Amino acid sequence: MSGPFGLPLALLTDSYKASHAAVFPSALSATAYAEFRQPFNNDPSDHRMVFYGLQYIITTYVSRVWTDTDVDTAKAFFSTHNAGHSAFPFPETLFRKFVRENNGHFPIRIYAMREGSVVYPHTPVMQISARDEYAGLVTYLESVLLMTWYPSAVATLSRKAHTRIKERYSQSVDESAMWTLESRMHDFGFRACTCVEQS
Repeated sequence: MSGPFGLPLALLTDSYKASHAAVFPSALSATAYAEFRQPFNNDPSDHRMVFYGLQYIITTYVSRVWTDTDVDTAKAFFSTHNAGHSAFPFPETLFRKFVRENNGHFPIRIYAMREGSVVYPHTPVMQISARDEYAGLVTYLESVLLMTWYPSAVATLSRKAHTRIKERYSQSVDESAMWTLESRMHDFGFRACTCVEQS
């Protein structure tokens, strides 16, 4: 399999997304966007979030090159995925087309804020777009791209902790020792995580 950890690329989505090409057959372009919907932990005093993790997701999942074997796997999976083990709509022709004409790269564009950007809820942090016959595929990768929520939550919590440490430092540490601030926040949580990606 060309997907990470041996996972078929076709299964890295919410399955209903495979039907979107049939839902919007005449669309000339399509765009989806992502945003944070609420403050971290519903914090009433600081609503800002840190957008983080997109580069890892693009490198590990989205930039993978699709092959005819991946399309065959997807076709086999979706052929019995619907109720009663019947076929679920899968745009095989479009997938075969970009495997041949786009060297297996998924035919979308991703525009995003820089990693580490601090944003308020409802600020779009990324946009996914596709044109012409590929417009119906724009949401296929949306599910895996939205996995930025977790690293963003960790980065946001880290930012909040660092801000509090800095406030206390300014109240209790001599100016000559302020250089130690950058080493005051340590994370020993790796051993307690469920997987490497969670850490």
